[in-house]
Amino acid sequence: MNSRIQSRPRRCASVLSVAAIALCACDSSPRDTATLDVNEEGDGTLSLSVPPALQVRAVDPDTLVPLVTINNDEATVAARMDGLWESRVVVPRGSDVVVNIRWVERTEGADLLLADANASIVSVDRNRTIQIFTDGYETDNFDFDNDGISNLAELIGDSDPRNFNDPGSDFAAVDIPFIDPASAPLIDGIEDLVWGNATIRDRSGDLLQIDNLMIDQGATRLDGDTEYAWKAMHDGENLYLLIYGEGRNGQSPFGDSSPDEWNDDAIDVFWDPDNSKLSDYDGIDDSHLLLPLLQLDGQANRSGQVGTRFFTGFNSVVLDPSSVEFVACPCPGSRAVWEIRMGLGANRMELDTVIGFEIQLADDNDGDERDAKWGWFHPSRSDADVDNTWQNPAFMSTMRLVPSLF
Repeated sequence: MNSRIQSRPRRCASVLSVAAIALCACDSSPRDTATLDVNEEGDGTLSLSVPPALQVRAVDPDTLVPLVTINNDEATVAARMDGLWESRVVVPRGSDVVVNIRWVERTEGADLLLADANASIVSVDRNRTIQIFTDGYETDNFDFDNDGISNLAELIGDSDPRNFNDPGSDFAAVDIPFIDPASAPLIDGIEDLVWGNATIRDRSGDLLQIDNLMIDQGATRLDGDTEYAWKAMHDGENLYLLIYGEGRNGQSPFGDSSPDEWNDDAIDVFWDPDNSKLSDYDGIDDSHLLLPLLQLDGQANRSGQVGTRFFTGFNSVVLDPSSVEFVACPCPGSRAVWEIRMGLGANRMELDTVIGFEIQLADDNDGDERDAKWGWFHPSRSDADVDNTWQNPAFMSTMRLVPSLF
């Protein structure tokens, strides 16, 4: 999951007589999930409702309890008849207000933290409005059993977040479905109907979006806001990938960087067949494939052509070009795509095993060096650019090739 804390001011249609902190899904959503009203004297009321991120079948609403601190002091929160929660708030006039809201699952065991959000007001001495939208709740970093899978993701995946051995080492973030080999797609850069059988979501239900901004040297999209995505399927012999690139607001593909191919519009595909997740490439099976969108002559890049651009990462084991068939399509007027067939045997991928996996995309808007790089699983940049997977396999996620049911 890619939940991020986002805090930003928003103008209101009417003048408020209070300072407010609100959590809501977006401007199109009519309901806030939390509102803190404080007048200039420091008296206020906090009202809460369950954030949408927790309004899923896997979470029992009867077990959810909000825990709130105001300026590090625990606030008393009481349930109301209308399904909301409410608390009295008193702070000194002119003081700062720092609010932390945590939603926990309370059962016979220990409290299980599922989501939290923070907000603050600097000096309660006049009317203010500060809002945190529902995607501002953090859900990824709470892992009760320290197995690398968040509490919420385990609930959604039907495993026990309090048990380190569940789901166990065979848990995969993405299950890649099997298709009949007779219906396998033609690798031509066109999305055939058979692609409707591919997975587009991970086991938590999140879309397979490549939208974590890793490198920003002139990115034209915000972190978490791209049309880049991927889908996958297999037929027992080959893995099929369809990767969507640039489309919105037109395209600006470049294929002018050699030998620094990573500075062009390109994709990186990483896989670790035994999921060893060492901090360095092991020289045994850790693999990295880089495919630019264009050839150096400006034509669409594809396998088996004069001028084909097919590259093995610096730290990767040697990859056999004949084991990978691909077509990259700039597709003017639509979205750029890469359609790929990878032989499972030649690339050391086995059915029904957990395989380290990651897909990233580089964007070059004006030639010369790349302007941005995006990851599916790799974390987003914070105060500086980050780009780790090409030298550290531990930054991969996981996938499993689901065997045929027949």
